[in-house]
Amino acid sequence: MIKCEKGVFEAQGSNAALKAELAIIIENLKKCFAEKMGQEEADKEIREAIRIGFMTEEEFEKELKRVEQAISEEIRRIVGDIIELIRKENNE
Repeated sequence: MIKCEKGVFEAQGSNAALKAELAIIIENLKKCFAEKMGQEEADKEIREAIRIGFMTEEEFEKELKRVEQAISEEIRRIVGDIIELIRKENNE
Protein backbone atom coordinates (compact mmCIF):
# COMPACT_ATOMS: atom_id res chain seq x y z
CA MET A 1 0.00 0.00 0.00
CA ILE A 2 1.31 3.41 -1.00
CA LYS A 3 -0.25 6.49 0.56
CA CYS A 4 0.76 10.12 0.28
CA GLU A 5 -1.41 12.88 1.67
CA LYS A 6 -0.31 16.50 2.04
CA GLY A 7 3.34 15.47 1.87
CA VAL A 8 3.03 12.71 4.45
CA PHE A 9 4.15 9.40 2.91
CA GLU A 10 3.41 5.86 4.02
CA ALA A 11 4.31 2.57 2.34
CA GLN A 12 3.61 -0.97 3.47
CA GLY A 13 4.12 -4.28 1.71
CA SER A 14 6.78 -6.24 -0.08
CA ASN A 15 9.15 -4.60 -2.56
CA ALA A 16 7.35 -6.43 -5.38
CA ALA A 17 3.94 -5.18 -4.24
CA LEU A 18 5.19 -1.60 -3.83
CA LYS A 19 6.84 -1.70 -7.25
CA ALA A 20 3.59 -2.93 -8.82
CA GLU A 21 1.59 -0.20 -7.08
CA LEU A 22 4.08 2.44 -8.20
CA ALA A 23 3.69 1.28 -11.80
CA ILE A 24 -0.10 1.48 -11.49
CA ILE A 25 0.12 4.97 -9.98
CA ILE A 26 2.37 6.17 -12.81
CA GLU A 27 0.14 4.61 -15.48
CA ASN A 28 -2.98 6.25 -14.08
CA LEU A 29 -1.35 9.64 -13.50
CA LYS A 30 -0.21 9.58 -17.14
CA LYS A 31 -3.82 9.00 -18.20
CA CYS A 32 -5.09 11.84 -15.99
CA PHE A 33 -2.39 14.21 -17.21
CA ALA A 34 -2.92 13.20 -20.85
CA GLU A 35 -6.61 14.10 -20.63
CA LYS A 36 -5.65 17.58 -19.46
CA MET A 37 -2.51 18.32 -21.48
CA GLY A 38 -1.98 15.65 -24.13
CA GLN A 39 0.11 12.47 -24.06
CA GLU A 40 3.47 14.04 -24.95
CA GLU A 41 3.25 16.68 -22.22
CA ALA A 42 1.94 14.09 -19.74
CA ASP A 43 4.94 11.84 -20.41
CA LYS A 44 7.26 14.83 -19.97
CA GLU A 45 5.67 15.78 -16.64
CA ILE A 46 5.89 12.22 -15.27
CA ARG A 47 9.55 11.95 -16.31
CA GLU A 48 10.27 15.31 -14.67
CA ALA A 49 8.65 14.16 -11.41
CA ILE A 50 10.75 10.98 -11.47
CA ARG A 51 13.92 13.03 -12.16
CA ILE A 52 13.13 15.25 -9.18
CA GLY A 53 12.40 12.21 -7.02
CA PHE A 54 15.94 10.92 -7.62
CA MET A 55 17.58 14.21 -6.62
CA THR A 56 19.62 14.59 -3.48
CA GLU A 57 18.47 17.29 -1.09
CA GLU A 58 21.32 19.52 -2.31
CA GLU A 59 20.34 19.00 -5.96
CA PHE A 60 16.71 19.69 -5.08
CA GLU A 61 17.59 22.96 -3.33
CA LYS A 62 19.64 24.04 -6.36
CA GLU A 63 16.76 23.17 -8.70
CA LEU A 64 14.31 25.04 -6.48
CA LYS A 65 16.49 28.18 -6.64
CA ARG A 66 16.74 27.83 -10.44
CA VAL A 67 12.97 27.56 -10.78
CA GLU A 68 12.38 30.48 -8.41
CA GLN A 69 14.77 32.62 -10.47
CA ALA A 70 13.08 31.60 -13.73
CA ILE A 71 9.67 32.48 -12.28
CA SER A 72 10.96 35.85 -11.04
CA GLU A 73 12.40 36.64 -14.48
CA GLU A 74 9.14 35.64 -16.17
CA ILE A 75 7.12 37.81 -13.79
CA ARG A 76 9.44 40.78 -14.46
CA ARG A 77 9.03 40.22 -18.22
CA ILE A 78 5.24 40.06 -17.93
CA VAL A 79 5.07 43.18 -15.77
CA GLY A 80 7.32 44.98 -18.26
CA ASP A 81 5.03 43.94 -21.12
CA ILE A 82 1.98 45.16 -19.20
CA ILE A 83 3.62 48.52 -18.48
CA GLU A 84 4.56 48.87 -22.14
CA LEU A 85 0.97 48.11 -23.21
CA ILE A 86 -0.37 50.68 -20.73
CA ARG A 87 2.06 53.30 -22.05
CA LYS A 88 1.02 52.57 -25.62
CA GLU A 89 -2.65 52.84 -24.66
CA ASN A 90 -2.03 56.17 -22.94
CA ASN A 91 -0.10 57.55 -25.94
CA GLU A 92 -2.84 56.71 -28.45
